[in-house]
Amino acid sequence: MAIRKNIFIVSLFFMAAFSLQSCGKFHTEENGSVSVALSFIDKDDRDEVTIDDAKLWIFNGDGGLVCDRPYHSASELALQRYFLEPGRYLFVTAVNLVDPFTWTEPAVNGQDLVFGLKDPIASPSHALYGVNEVLVENDKSLVVNSEIRRILSELSVTISGAPAGSRVKATVRSNASGIYPGRKDPDGLYGLATNDEVRSIMFPEVREEGGVIATPTLRLMPTIGRSESTIIYLIITLAGGNELECAILAPPMRPSGKYILTLKYDEMRATMIVDPYKINEWTEGWVVNGEILDPDD
Repeated sequence: MAIRKNIFIVSLFFMAAFSLQSCGKFHTEENGSVSVALSFIDKDDRDEVTIDDAKLWIFNGDGGLVCDRPYHSASELALQRYFLEPGRYLFVTAVNLVDPFTWTEPAVNGQDLVFGLKDPIASPSHALYGVNEVLVENDKSLVVNSEIRRILSELSVTISGAPAGSRVKATVRSNASGIYPGRKDPDGLYGLATNDEVRSIMFPEVREEGGVIATPTLRLMPTIGRSESTIIYLIITLAGGNELECAILAPPMRPSGKYILTLKYDEMRATMIVDPYKINEWTEGWVVNGEILDPDD
């Protein structure tokens, strides 16, 4: 009985050691650990987003995959500890990255991980991501605060002074097929849009109401990485059937950005360049000739 009892105790020890092993060596008193806590970088998401799914990728200093784990919640992720060899790592987290979102599997290298959409106009609920550069030192434990933000951009168009009975069709070009969360964009932020372009994304046709044409908010991938402009085509059809076509050159859209294009019908031309102005940290207005319009009017 004593021998069987000792075997049972040893078995429990190895089961416990195996449960503590995560993306690295076995836990000992000398080894530090790393855990991950999620926080929302956009305060609106704190009230609007419920985390039903979480994913974590850990890449080493050479970009190689060390860990790839799914979790059911932020709390389940936070409770996990990772025992890693000393060195530099890149932690990539994603929240609510579920269908119709896609991701690279297997993500062998941090530079090649891509988040995308099965359908470029799916307009799903938002998925969010965060990226952290982490230095793991021997014998030291740390908590990585992953500030998560939206993968998709948001775009809406409002035209004031529209003739009665008019309607508009809007098409957006220069949108990327996805983003590389592990690569930096020109502003030095993680989340570089791919150079693969979705040729055109159409808004639903919208009719004038009370002199205003206002499109719904479209959720879509940001502007392709190699472009400094978003291209928007508008076709306004009047009640009598005549059409006004406009090509608009706008600033690039970035992941998490919210963009509101506001126009006046009587100032619209065949070709227009719009300038940005800041509404808040995450929202940008686009107007012609720098004239700032109130998007709530």
